[in-house]
Amino acid sequence: MKRTIAIIPVIAILLSACGAKEEVTDSVEAKMAQIAEYKSEIKDLEIKIRDLEKEIIANGGSLELPPDTVAVTTMTIERGTYEEFVEVAGSVSSDQNILVSSEMGGTVTRIYVKEGQQVSAGQLLLSTDDQVLQKSIDELQNAYDLAKTVYEKRKALWDQKIGSEIEYLTAKNNMESLELKLNTTRTQLAKTQLKSPISGTVDEIITKTGEMASPGMPLLRVVNLSEVQIECDISEAYLGRVKRGDKVNVSFPSINFESVATITNVGQVINPSNRTFKLQVSLNNRDGMLKPNLLGYLQIREYVEQDQVIIPTRLIQNGVN
Repeated sequence: MKRTIAIIPVIAILLSACGAKEEVTDSVEAKMAQIAEYKSEIKDLEIKIRDLEKEIIANGGSLELPPDTVAVTTMTIERGTYEEFVEVAGSVSSDQNILVSSEMGGTVTRIYVKEGQQVSAGQLLLSTDDQVLQKSIDELQNAYDLAKTVYEKRKALWDQKIGSEIEYLTAKNNMESLELKLNTTRTQLAKTQLKSPISGTVDEIITKTGEMASPGMPLLRVVNLSEVQIECDISEAYLGRVKRGDKVNVSFPSINFESVATITNVGQVINPSNRTFKLQVSLNNRDGMLKPNLLGYLQIREYVEQDQVIIPTRLIQNGVN
């Protein structure tokens, strides 16, 4: 047992030494392989350098530079139009982004459209309860028919100088009053049928069938985004530098969209809280990419000078060094 115990530690030490040796060997071999790869790259680069040197000599050039020589790159200076721009942020808006509401209160009985559906101007969107108005119309119609009959008889008698004028005028007034009430009630009945004021897309249905619709409460949103505007506030310092009809560069980074547009309106009032005025630019949006409240930027040309020497800004340095 003593001999066995003495041999086991020796074997463990030998195995550990062998494992360490293998790890060192693997590490050295990997580094040697990497060195060989780098040397191969150096040889390739040296070959390319020699080829370039041969081309320089063949073209009459020299590979030696005088002492204190600084390598520079030259460029031809050209004359052109110098422009300065100011960039302001704005957001998209649409004149045809409409919340449709009912003029008559009542329970919503039916919704005829779905969100995302294309609709035409005058198309029926939803209806509210009209039973009370229908009954009123029936009652008024009966009363009107009677008043009309009485009036016609009174008129026939009055034409024959029979009866009093006051009876004739009373019958006529009663008939005309009922006719006016009947037409008014019919107009109210028509307002229970809510129709689209524009051609566009049903963007949002706010109400549900069975809910109560109050007068003036928004029920649906209909939008037409074929023509949109981007509006921004610009400092009063630029009031004399922009005018209606000027071209501006428009960009929307979130959708990678750029375009050139025309200023369609310059605000006439200065906002006293931030000393800015409104600027509006119309945009064609036939593909529907521009959405209301989308953030965009306007680059407005504030200064231009023709026939000037122009160099890149990066070449201009401050100081003697």
